[in-house]
Amino acid sequence: MLDKKASYFYDGLLGVHQADVVHRTFVTSEIKHLAGLFPDFWLDDSEAFLCHKGTLDDASYTQLVDTYPEARDELSRLREQSRAVCCSARYGFNLNAVKAKIAQKTTGKSVLRLGQSVSTASSAFSWSKVKALGLPVFFDQEKNELIFDVETVE
Repeated sequence: MLDKKASYFYDGLLGVHQADVVHRTFVTSEIKHLAGLFPDFWLDDSEAFLCHKGTLDDASYTQLVDTYPEARDELSRLREQSRAVCCSARYGFNLNAVKAKIAQKTTGKSVLRLGQSVSTASSAFSWSKVKALGLPVFFDQEKNELIFDVETVE
């Protein structure tokens, strides 16, 4: 039931913008195994990260893994990134999963800021501290538009 509720809010929050969200994961497979993936997958300039635009539902994931079994690790991480997280700031439930998603989405100096804050904090890193970092969760780089800002969460 929690997964359904999280998906409901994820769909409501992102709506049509789900197709614009870019997910990325570090590469552990050989590059040659990732080169044949569909056009909505690409390697970043450093070839250290595999990127995917949009969501990766269970049916698509299964088909991709059957076709490209050597890319299972990357595909599994990308599928997990495109899923909603069940959590509760009020009860402190599953906030580490939210923090992990935020960390996966950050780049550049934001990664350093988040890394320094998380490494010095206990496992009870508060939601208010995450909000204070000022990290956007969803940002459209092409349009230079903020889709969702963690600081607006109550």
